[in-house]
Amino acid sequence: MTLGAQALFYSGMITSGSLTSDIAYDSSFYLGLGPGGMEHMIIYPAGLWLAGFSWYLLTQWEPQTKE
Repeated sequence: MTLGAQALFYSGMITSGSLTSDIAYDSSFYLGLGPGGMEHMIIYPAGLWLAGFSWYLLTQWEPQTKE
């Protein structure tokens, strides 16, 4: 999902002319979310995956016993 949203975001940036301007123009590639909404669609799935994977690693840790 992150890679797909990133591809749409960059396609929208290229086709709308936002790369050569200080203004973020709206594009049909943004799926009605605007440039800020597409940025969130890039970050949120990656952040949720990171939180879930971190939780998985924390719950798999077992303290070592001294022998």
